[in-house]
Amino acid sequence: MSEQSNQIYESIQIQIQTVIQSLSEQQCQGRLAEDISGAMENLSLLNERLQNELNKLKESSEWKRFTIAFYGETNAGKSSLIEALRLQLGEKTKQESQRKFKEIQQQFGLTQEKFDEVRDVIMDTEKTLEAVNQELATLSQKYAAQIIQAELAASQAENKSMQEAAELAMQHNKVIREFESETLKLNELLQKIRAERNWWQKITSYIFESPEKKQLAEIKYHVAKVKKQQQIEHNTLIAHHQTLKQLADIALTELQAQKKQEQTLIAKRKQELQEVQRKAETERNRLDNEANKLAEFADGQIIGDGRSDFTRTNTAFDFNLGGQQFSLIDVPGIEGDETVVSKPIEEAVRKAHAVFYVTRTARPPQTNDGNTSNAKGTLEKIKAHLGAQSEVWSIYNHPANSPRQLTSPLLNEDNRNSLAAMDAKLKTELKEQYCGSLVISARPAYLALTECIVPGSKDATEQRKFLEKFTNSQAILLLSGLTEFVTCLKTNIIDDYRNKILRSNLNKAYKALYNSLSEMEKLQAEFTNLEKNVKSEVSNSKSQINVCLEEFTGSLHAAGSKVRCKFHDQVQKRIYDEIEGDISHDEFKRSLKNTLNQNAENIQVTLKQLIENEADALGDKIKSIIKRSSHHLKNIVTAQNNNFDFQKSFKININMDNGLKLSGLVAGGISAALGVAFLVSNPVGWTVAFVGGVLALVGSVVGIVKSVWGFFDSDYKKSQQRKETDKVLREANKNIENEINTIITQIKQEMFVEMGKIQKELEAPVKQCIDINTSLKQANTELTAIASNIKS
Repeated sequence: MSEQSNQIYESIQIQIQTVIQSLSEQQCQGRLAEDISGAMENLSLLNERLQNELNKLKESSEWKRFTIAFYGETNAGKSSLIEALRLQLGEKTKQESQRKFKEIQQQFGLTQEKFDEVRDVIMDTEKTLEAVNQELATLSQKYAAQIIQAELAASQAENKSMQEAAELAMQHNKVIREFESETLKLNELLQKIRAERNWWQKITSYIFESPEKKQLAEIKYHVAKVKKQQQIEHNTLIAHHQTLKQLADIALTELQAQKKQEQTLIAKRKQELQEVQRKAETERNRLDNEANKLAEFADGQIIGDGRSDFTRTNTAFDFNLGGQQFSLIDVPGIEGDETVVSKPIEEAVRKAHAVFYVTRTARPPQTNDGNTSNAKGTLEKIKAHLGAQSEVWSIYNHPANSPRQLTSPLLNEDNRNSLAAMDAKLKTELKEQYCGSLVISARPAYLALTECIVPGSKDATEQRKFLEKFTNSQAILLLSGLTEFVTCLKTNIIDDYRNKILRSNLNKAYKALYNSLSEMEKLQAEFTNLEKNVKSEVSNSKSQINVCLEEFTGSLHAAGSKVRCKFHDQVQKRIYDEIEGDISHDEFKRSLKNTLNQNAENIQVTLKQLIENEADALGDKIKSIIKRSSHHLKNIVTAQNNNFDFQKSFKININMDNGLKLSGLVAGGISAALGVAFLVSNPVGWTVAFVGGVLALVGSVVGIVKSVWGFFDSDYKKSQQRKETDKVLREANKNIENEINTIITQIKQEMFVEMGKIQKELEAPVKQCIDINTSLKQANTELTAIASNIKS
C-alpha cells in the first residue's frame, strides 16, 4: 500500500506541475509573458507551497497502520489515557518496560510490602517514641511532689534544729545572765568590803572565807554547771535533728535514685527504639535509592506532572487489537509555547488518519473573540490543525483525582448538556469530519491497571485510596469508562482501517489542493477588484488627456488669431503713418510690400514661439496626468497587495514603470507636432502663400489710383490708400488664417496620433489585469478538476 500512496501523491503532483507548465508555456508567447509575469510568479509560489505540502504528506504518510493522534489542551490527560490503553491492550514497549521493572524489583526486594513494612516500623517506632517521651515527662511529674516533700522535710528538720537550739541557748543564757548579775553584785560587794577592812580583817580574810566569797564561788559553780548542761542539751538537740535530717536526706536520695533508675530504664528503651528507627530509616533510604532504578521502567512515565509543555515531542505507540493494527500518537498540548510545540503538532496531525481531541472541560472550545491579542483561541487552533482529517472525535476526560469523584453514572445532567453543546459546535465547525464524543475518566483507569509503580510514590498512594474504596480494579475500570472506550475503538474507529487509511490520505491531499484553490480564488478576486479600479483610473486619465487635447486645439486657434491681429495692427499702423506723410504711389507700393514681407517674417517667429509655448504647456499637463495616474495605480496595487493577508508572499506585480515610456511618447508627440509648425520657418511658405498675391493686388490698386490721380486731392488719395490697405490686409488675413488653420489641423492630427499611443500605453495595466485573471481562471479550472478527481 505504501507504493500505492507514493503513486497517488506523485500523480497529483505531476498533474499540478503539468497545469502550471502549460500555463507558463502559453504565457511565454509574445507580449503576454511580460504582462503577467507577476501572476505566474504567484502561481509558482502557490505551486511551490502545494508541492512542499504534498511532499510532507508523502514523507509522513502512514499506509500500514491506522494512526490516531491524541490532540488537545495542555494537561487534558492525553498521556494518561494513552498509558491506560498501553496497559489494557498490552502494548509491546510497555510490556518490555514492565518486565524490566519487575526484574529490578525482585532483585532488590523493592516490593510495596517491603516499603509498607519499613514504613510501618518507622510509624510504630515514632508512635512508641512519642509514648516514651510522654512517659519521661510523666515520670518527672510523678516524683516531683515526693522529692519536694522530702526536700521540704530535710529543710524543716534543719530549720527546727536551729530554732530549738536558739531557744535552748536563750533559756540557758537567761540563767547565766542572772548568775552573772549576782556575780557582779557580789564582786562589787567584796571590793567594797575589802576596801573597808582593817589590817586584822585582811589577815583573817586569808584564813577564813567570807560568806560573800562562798556565795560567789557557789554562783560560779552553778554558772559552770549551767553552761555544761547547756552544751550537753545543745549537743543532744543537734544530734537528734541531725538524725532527723539524715533520715529526710536518705528518703530524698532514695526517691532520686528510684527516679534515676526509672529514667535510665526509659532512656534505654528510647535508645533502643531510636536504633530501631535509625535502621528502619536507613532501610527506607536504601529502598528509596534503589527505587530510583525502577523509575525509568515504571508505568506513567509519559504522564505529565502539571508543568506546561511537559510533552514536547510526538511519541507513537503501536497496537494490535484483534488483528487490526493501529498506532496512537501522544501530541504536545496545543496551549503550550508555539515555538516549541507547533512543529510536532503539525507533523502528528499530518501523519494521523483520525484525531482524538481530548479535553477536561465538557464545553465548546474557546475562541479569540473580543481578545485584542493575536493569540488564537482553542477553536481557531483546532480548525487550523484538523482541517485535513477524515475523522475527528472528541474525548471528554472527566476529572476524577479522588475516589469520591468517580461516580455512577460518570456524568451528571449539566455535564451531558455541556457535552451536547460541544458536539454541536464542533459539528458546525468541522462538518462531516466530526464523528462525535466519547467519555472516559483516564486517571482512575490508569491507576486501576498499573502494576509497576514506584512504591511510596504519588501514584502508589492514589492507587491505594481507589482500591480501598472500590475493592478491585475491575470495578474502577467499569466506572471509568475505559472498557466501553476500548469496545468503541475496536468496532467503530479502527474497523475497516485499510479503507479509512486510503480515504484519510486522499482527503489530506485534497485538502492541501483545496486550500491552494481557496488562496487562488482569493487572489483572483483581488485581481478582479484590481482590474475594476485600474480600469476606472485609466478611463479617468484618458478623459483628462482628451480634455487637454481640446484645450490645446483651442489654444492654438487663439494663438493664430492673436498672430493675425498683431500682423494686421502692425502693418496697418505703419502704412497709415506713412500715408499721413502724403507718399506717392510708388512709395506706397514699395512701403506696403516691405511692411508685408517684414511682418510675414515676424509671423513666423511669433507663431513658432506661441505653438512651442502651448506645446510645452500641453506636455506638462500630459506628464502631470501620467504621473498622477501612475501614482494612483501604484497606490491601488499597494492597497491590493496589503489585502493578501492569507499569504504574505503573494504580490501583484503590475508594471507601473510606464511613466518614463509615456513621457517619451509625450515628448515625441510634441516634437512631431512642432515639426509641422516649423513649416512657417520656410521663407517660401508665407511669401508664396499670400504675400505674392497680395502684392499683385496692391499693383492693381495702385494702377487704378494712378489713372484717376488728377481728379482727387491729397486727402482723397490718402483715403483711397487707407481703403486699399485695409482691403489688402483683409485678403492677407484670409490667407494667413487659412495657412494657420492648415498648420493647426496638421498639428492636431499628429497630436491625436501620438496621444493615442499614450492612451494605449495607459491601457497596459488593464490588459495585464485581464490577462492575469484569464490565467488564474484557467489554472483554477484545471486544478479544480484535479481536486474533484481526488475527492471522487
